[in-house]
Amino acid sequence: MVAIERLRFERKLNAIASVLSNTSKKYPLLGSVQNGNMLIWQDGNMPIWNTETVDTDENFTFSVLITKLKEIIGGFKGPSIDLLSDGRGALTIKSGRSKVKIPYMEGLYNDIPSLPALEVRCSTGSEFLGFLSKSSNFVSKTYEQASLTYSYIGSKDSRFLITGMNGFCSFNASIDYDGESLPDIVVPAEFSEAVAKLLGGGNNVEVGLSMNQGHVVMSNGDTTIYTPRIQQVYPTVVYDLVAYTGVPIFNVNRNSILEQLKLALQTTNRNLVGIEPDSEGGLKLNVPRATIDADLVIEDAEICSEFECTYFQLPFLIQCINTFTSERINMERLPNFNNEFRITNDDSTQSTTVRPHHYIEA
Repeated sequence: MVAIERLRFERKLNAIASVLSNTSKKYPLLGSVQNGNMLIWQDGNMPIWNTETVDTDENFTFSVLITKLKEIIGGFKGPSIDLLSDGRGALTIKSGRSKVKIPYMEGLYNDIPSLPALEVRCSTGSEFLGFLSKSSNFVSKTYEQASLTYSYIGSKDSRFLITGMNGFCSFNASIDYDGESLPDIVVPAEFSEAVAKLLGGGNNVEVGLSMNQGHVVMSNGDTTIYTPRIQQVYPTVVYDLVAYTGVPIFNVNRNSILEQLKLALQTTNRNLVGIEPDSEGGLKLNVPRATIDADLVIEDAEICSEFECTYFQLPFLIQCINTFTSERINMERLPNFNNEFRITNDDSTQSTTVRPHHYIEA
């Protein structure tokens, strides 16, 4: 019998199951309790290993459907549960005097495969996971832009550049790493979201490539996830986009501009907004063909250089600004990139870019 904290185990299973939901087949969750350690392995497009120390003298294995296991565990409300084996691969979940037996499920594997050997590896901070998750929100959702349907992890001078872009806006962040130099790689959006759920918690993250196969592997020491090999060329102009010195035009309180932009979204069905300096100071928002009359001014904005009224698609602009958590943000114009606009936080570790919308008033 293995006693385990119910809520923590349920959250882990939910995260693993959410990764599995992106695969077309049903694979059993394999578990092995040996010498005071419990190792579980979930097959799929992105195989996952998880290990933890448990208080038991028993040794046993199990093979069950993860969706059924997490539903049963979620049905109990006690702080802990007991896992019991029948010796034939089934698993019984016990809480108090109640118990439910989950039947054995046969799969392609009888034993848990060994962790992948790595040919290249490096280590970076836990902030990497948040950056990667944010980048996945910006990737293209259409395969008309196939090279932009991934998050990009560039490697240069022992520093990662994490990017997601869809042709209209982008997210960029950078973070130092230690270890071997990793080649530039791309990972699918579902992988970016999965590692944030599975590996989050404050520990450093190990990033590597598996031996001779080029699969991306990430681990926090307890959990390891393995992504399919992807051979895709990413537009590395993102390095220039991030490094280019733009023309500062204003800085503003992030919450103030978000509140006004969301109000603007309620006044029109065209999803457009124009931004220009207000004659009395601050920024003025222009909403073309508004269905509700409104004067929207961001009074605490500081103008750095004069600029003409510029229109943006509201959902993309809100998405770009909403990414930040800093109190104030800066906006710059990038003349060498079709006059795109870059938004940065105070220390410039994160940035987003958004393209202006060429709107001609009737």
